[in-house]
Amino acid sequence: DPADDFLPITQRKRVSIIDVLQAADINTKLYSNQGNTGTWNYASSIIFGKSQSKFSNENKYAGNSDNRIKKPFDHLFFNDNITTQKLDSLSKSFITFHSYAGHGPYLKNIPINFRKPVDSLLNGFSAEALFGNANSKKSLLDSYDSAISYIDFSVSNAIEVVDQSNKPWVFIYFAD
Repeated sequence: DPADDFLPITQRKRVSIIDVLQAADINTKLYSNQGNTGTWNYASSIIFGKSQSKFSNENKYAGNSDNRIKKPFDHLFFNDNITTQKLDSLSKSFITFHSYAGHGPYLKNIPINFRKPVDSLLNGFSAEALFGNANSKKSLLDSYDSAISYIDFSVSNAIEVVDQSNKPWVFIYFAD
């Protein structure tokens, strides 16, 4: 409804994918390594509000400070919650993994063995040439690349678990 366009997101009439799937009698689950409160996590609570949810940290009082609370690394959190045996026991399910590794400060959210430059492709360039600002830090780019490498590892790890299941599954990856 175009009249909703200027309303706050919490007051807009929306139908989430979770509502559609549940209307089709499909079980929905969210495993989130992010916070469950605060303005940064608003979309999650709106989209997945009716889903069975499990957060790595159930602290509802942290709000936008949830980044200060220690979280497990994404692949460990997901491996603790989803196994091939669990997948094989489910019927008609939509499972969402909500990762944290792609959020800064990047190196804090990835295992030590991923905290190194991925390549030297941009080593010959100054920060000003790369970012348009001499005060920018090239190390941030290297940290982001390291996080993306870790996310690739985590997604591959999840695909392996799904691939070992005796049931057919569709695996979809969305990046934000």
